[in-house]
Amino acid sequence: MMLLPGTKRVIVVALIGVVLACGSQAIATEHSRQRVHLRLENCRAALAAEIRRLAKVELGQQLSDEQCGHNIAELSVRCETGHATLQLRNPHVGTVSESQVAESGLPLMVWARMLSLAGAELVQQPPGSQLTSPSTGSSVRRRGHIMTSIVGASWLLGKPMLSYWGGGVAITGKPWRVLGWAADVLAAATNVGVELGTIRSFALSAALSLRTELDVRRLNIALAGGARLGIVRFVGVAVSEGVREDSFWALWAGPLVRVSTTIRLWRGLVLALAVETGYVVLPVRATVDGAKRAAIEGAWGLFSSGLGWRW
Repeated sequence: MMLLPGTKRVIVVALIGVVLACGSQAIATEHSRQRVHLRLENCRAALAAEIRRLAKVELGQQLSDEQCGHNIAELSVRCETGHATLQLRNPHVGTVSESQVAESGLPLMVWARMLSLAGAELVQQPPGSQLTSPSTGSSVRRRGHIMTSIVGASWLLGKPMLSYWGGGVAITGKPWRVLGWAADVLAAATNVGVELGTIRSFALSAALSLRTELDVRRLNIALAGGARLGIVRFVGVAVSEGVREDSFWALWAGPLVRVSTTIRLWRGLVLALAVETGYVVLPVRATVDGAKRAAIEGAWGLFSSGLGWRW
């Protein structure tokens, strides 16, 4: 049988098209069949078991018990306070995809379902594509948090060391991956007995610091460094006539280091604890007959505790 020249060209073009189509289909099939090893970190036992069960449903044969091998990527789910971080590492392609999903106090079954859907979507999406939240359809991006709390505070401040008692409001935020900030306003007071009467002291201060933190299940641990600026009022109260009373306001300030922790109690409700130390570089002194009897100077120590809400 003889083929016309034009017919030969048509057959060659058709064969090339079939080869290219089969090659594209093979590449797509290879991508869709990528095997994934699931790794869970800091997740409660019940939650981890439910995530694994649902992951088998969502990923099917793509889920692998092997941690390494040909075409095996690692999908890690790290449970943190108020959210979970999902990360897909493909060492063979050299890509890392990541998303974060907020918990918002959801029941365990719903929370596990959200994480399994987010993980399956992370696996199926091509590297660099936009991810969407399985619950709302909004973009899933790394998000920070803000926490406000009302605290009671106990100070050891000044020379001689005086015990101040008071409280205030604290707020923390984490807009970046590993770095956050903290601020507070505290008020405290004390009385110092002297031979001629009493020295009353009232201190008001505000602190601002940068902090780094670590989430471990329901526990958050943070280390911060910054500065505290305050104003103090000393008032002399005489016990007898003929003794001149005096009072004044003054500024004080110094650098600080703080270690704090929060424990999640229920949904966003947390117990906040903190220990702070610093050194006064702008001191204030109160005297009686020329002798120093109360002062804000030298090192200070502060312990605070309270309840807060984390968004």
